Amino acid sequence: MKLKILALALTLCTAMSTRADVVATFPEVNYSSGTSYPSPMFVVGTDVFGPISAVNATLSGVFGSTSSFYGSSAEFELYINNILVGSTYDVSPDPYNNVVAFSFALSAAAVSSLNSGSATFGVVQTTNYVIRLSDTTLTIETAVPEGGSTLAALGLVMCGLVAVRRKQLAA
Repeated sequence: MKLKILALALTLCTAMSTRADVVATFPEVNYSSGTSYPSPMFVVGTDVFGPISAVNATLSGVFGSTSSFYGSSAEFELYINNILVGSTYDVSPDPYNNVVAFSFALSAAAVSSLNSGSATFGVVQTTNYVIRLSDTTLTIETAVPEGGSTLAALGLVMCGLVAVRRKQLAA
């Protein structure tokens, strides 16, 4: 029984000291801004996840593909919290005539902007035609919570004290 309690306490303490990554998924885009380029920013969506301590983040998806269309896309730029993250010009082959998977690492400024607890994803169309973009995923790597290892050590000490005390009472 003592070993089960010790194992449970150790598991709980370890869980408290690990990081919890945040994943936000934004809906697909099938959009045209009209005839003036670059267009004003089109906000695809906002995800609110609460304050975090972000250390890294990536934005990934597929240019030129939606649930209703597969084949190409207008040229456009991708923004997180109004900070440029990447564009169709940054990948090969050109998504204007192809379907292209992408994954962009966010800059330090863009990662820092996520610490407020929300991410707004927007696009700016830079050429004619229609923006076609699959569901887009923002994956945020967070830091291990401060004090996590201290809590784990404290939990182990408490478990040890309980075990010693029970042994004393049984004797």
